[in-house]
Amino acid sequence: MKLTYFIFFSNILTFIFSLFNPFIVEEFSFNKKSFFEGKYYLPLTCIFFHVDVYHLIYNLIALLLVGTTVEERSGKLLFLTIYLLSGYIGAISLILYKENFLGLGASAAISGLIGFGAIKFPTTIVLSPIGIIMPLPFIVVGAIFLVINLLGLFIPSQIGFLSHLFGLFTGVLIALTLVKEKTIRFIVFLTLAALFFYLLASLPNIKL
Repeated sequence: MKLTYFIFFSNILTFIFSLFNPFIVEEFSFNKKSFFEGKYYLPLTCIFFHVDVYHLIYNLIALLLVGTTVEERSGKLLFLTIYLLSGYIGAISLILYKENFLGLGASAAISGLIGFGAIKFPTTIVLSPIGIIMPLPFIVVGAIFLVINLLGLFIPSQIGFLSHLFGLFTGVLIALTLVKEKTIRFIVFLTLAALFFYLLASLPNIKL
């Protein structure tokens, strides 16, 4: 059984369970107050819970469209590492927000899969989970996703654009350790560094 399917059904089960036990969502979602009090597992548990059925369905569709390809091409262990690490780091980025709100959802973990695929398998055709579902090269999907989330930082929204970006960058960095071409690694590293400093410089204007 593919891990993608296991994660898919795990998210459905946790969502159903949370409908009958609403308290569990708050208990296992990320919030920086609890994180700094020592609940370091929250960035991991929060990626298995969702706000509502629409949030769940969108993420599950994205997981199937992107996750199956990454898992088939990279193997179960690497796939799981990308997914969990990207989700964890994406959730931790929420400490930059002023408010102590709940962070939950698989978006950052899936963002990591997109970032990894865009660098490791740039020409592989996947069904894009962004907007209209259509076949596109992985690198194009990654570029569109990057632009949308960078622009999203500057508009008032409850969507975790910053978390998505941190997840995306995590996937990209993991891919860079596996790409043999030094020129590609150098260019992507410089691009990531430039984007990172851009984010730091833009923090006063970002709607946190």
